[in-house]
Amino acid sequence: MSAAILALFEPHLTERQKLELTTMDEIWYFTLDDGEEETSRGGIRNHGYDDQENNYIPVKHEHFNYRFQLDRKIGQGGQGVVVRCLDHKTQTLVAVKILASPTHFKDEAYQMMELRMSMELQTVRSDVDYNVANVMDIFYFRGHKCIVMELLKKSLHQVLIDMGQWRIDEDDLRSYARGIVRFLDYTKYRGIVHGDIKPGNVLLKNNSSSVVRVTDFGFSFFVDQQTSFIGGTLPYMAPEVVLGYPATCAADMWSLGCTVAKLVIRKELFVSDMNNDHVACCIEGCGAQLVNFVKCCLQVKTEEKPLSSSSSFSLLDHIDGERLKLVEEEVKEEKEKNETEKDENKDNEEKDKDGNEKDKYGNEEEDKHKKEEDTTEVEKTKEEIEGEEEKTIEENEKTEEEVEEVQQPLEKKKHGGLTRMDKTLRSHRSLIRHMVLCGGQATAQ
Repeated sequence: MSAAILALFEPHLTERQKLELTTMDEIWYFTLDDGEEETSRGGIRNHGYDDQENNYIPVKHEHFNYRFQLDRKIGQGGQGVVVRCLDHKTQTLVAVKILASPTHFKDEAYQMMELRMSMELQTVRSDVDYNVANVMDIFYFRGHKCIVMELLKKSLHQVLIDMGQWRIDEDDLRSYARGIVRFLDYTKYRGIVHGDIKPGNVLLKNNSSSVVRVTDFGFSFFVDQQTSFIGGTLPYMAPEVVLGYPATCAADMWSLGCTVAKLVIRKELFVSDMNNDHVACCIEGCGAQLVNFVKCCLQVKTEEKPLSSSSSFSLLDHIDGERLKLVEEEVKEEKEKNETEKDENKDNEEKDKDGNEKDKYGNEEEDKHKKEEDTTEVEKTKEEIEGEEEKTIEENEKTEEEVEEVQQPLEKKKHGGLTRMDKTLRSHRSLIRHMVLCGGQATAQ
């Protein structure tokens, strides 16, 4: 096939196209450039195909991998360009994500992980059962790694833009949240952290329903194989990720909370430009209502296996029920505490009454005994009494001097210990502050 095309259209093909045709096993669609140089599209890198940020420059109706006819660009981000294409082999519309040419080994690592995760999460019904964006093919073309996916509609970020000042319907919001939770339940079962849950990475299946698909696995990783190259979008990143702690699937739950908050209040819950500022914003957000909400969320029990498509899991309803249960338990504990204190006060009153009677009887006995002793003391001479008093005074003065000698070294030792403790706290102040911020463990847990 390629040999026949070369024989018929060689004068109209560029040198790059000629080389590409010799390596193609199947040819479903191609266009003629009349021998013009690739720089005609205005690119400055990769023989004119890429812009200055190493993103592919799409041209309408051009061929891609000699199979896909490019229609238009439908999205662009930090990791590449997404275009809508007609697949001439299947005669269906698809989305092709053209990853940017990597310029750093970190970019290469992210892209390889996205390609791996895109196929790792695919099963026969992973899109229907677990809301994973369906990936149909992966190929390499003109210096770019490409992912062919089902053509979805707008993202939740675009939904907010289209809504304008109108609020998202509560039923739709619940459906979005359930869809993301179902996806995260599946990734947890597979031991995978998505790493970048946000409105821009959650797309609608179609415009007439609230069925969602989660995409973009550039920052995904296996829990037991994570590296130091963990990224994400800062307003949605869990504090343990920012601080460099080992992350778990709990980090995705933090991102889910930030995503739902964005859909409700129409702005990021934590607005910051740097990692340190982001942690500070998270700390400032610890109000009483937020703490109570998180406490209720942590009491939600999830299954170990992925949810089936027939499950009617309502996270918000469960949270409301748990909150009511928590309040009832607190009221019950307070009532029991008051009854216990009342019983203790009653017992103390009875003990005091018995003690007063005993003291009264004891005082009468002591008075009688004291009178007998006074009678005996009167018989002593005045000189003997004065001698005993002088002896007692001398003994007291000696005892005070001994106590003072013992206390002086103790005071010095105590003062020295406090000084050393202050120096130790000062030298480890950064470590202690680090532990206080995170509690010594992952914040989202």
